[in-house]
This record gives sequence, structure tokens and C-alpha cells, in this order.
Amino acid sequence: MSHQRHTNHQQYGRTSHHSGRPHQASPRQEYRRNQLLNERLVYQRILEQKRAEESALLQKLALWHQERAMLNARMPGSIAKTAINAVVSLMGVNLYLPADARLWSYQSTRLDQEKRTLEYRLIDIRAQVTALDQQIAYLDSEIALLAFS
Repeated sequence: MSHQRHTNHQQYGRTSHHSGRPHQASPRQEYRRNQLLNERLVYQRILEQKRAEESALLQKLALWHQERAMLNARMPGSIAKTAINAVVSLMGVNLYLPADARLWSYQSTRLDQEKRTLEYRLIDIRAQVTALDQQIAYLDSEIALLAFS
């Protein structure tokens, strides 16, 4: 009987489930497969966009490092006085920073904030890339399973 059922499946373009080979899909399976392929295509496009965003952020971080190096190279001698001012201010005497030191300090703070923003965005995008990779892998496994069901 089993041999007869196996023969009947072969007559209609199907093979045994035990053979490990794909069979002709039903219209419902074909529809589901096409749905999964379309969904995978959407995720793949989003993934490409996220990877481009990641690349752009990495370039911005490289530029940030260059800007930081240039700012550090321009550090005024009055910054050294800042350390002295900090010690003096701890003793209760308030001294102001010279204009060039204040400007450098403001620029340094701005750069630090910019770096944190870039790093947080990079972390977020990398998490999205990981999630998209996982979703695409899941869809690939679902598509493969349809071929053998």
C-alpha cells in the first residue's frame, strides 16, 4: 500500500516526504512562498539602507576624530591654568577662564556631545541591522520549509 501511495505521488509530480526532495507546491503553498519572498525583499532593502546609514555614521565618527585632534592641537596654554583655577576654586576663590580657554572648552563640550549622539545612533542602527539579519534568516528558513512540506 505504501508503495502504491508513493507511486501515486510521483505521478502527480510529487515525491515522498521521506526522500528529502522538494515536491510540486500547492497553490496555497506557492502563494505563501511568494508572500515570504516579497517580505524578505522588503527587509533586504531596509537592511541595505541601514547598512548605508551605518557606513555614513562611521565616516562621521572618523571626521569627528579628526576634528577632535585638531581641537586638541589648538588647546590654548590657558587650559593649563584651568587646572590651577579648579584647585583655587575648591579653596573658595572663584576665578574666571580666559576667553580662549572658554571657547576651547565650549567647542570640546560640543564635540563630546556630538560623539555621544553619533555613538548612540550607531548602536541603534547596529541593533536594527542585527534584527533585520535575524528576520531575513527566519524568512529563509520558512521558505526552505515550504519547499519540503
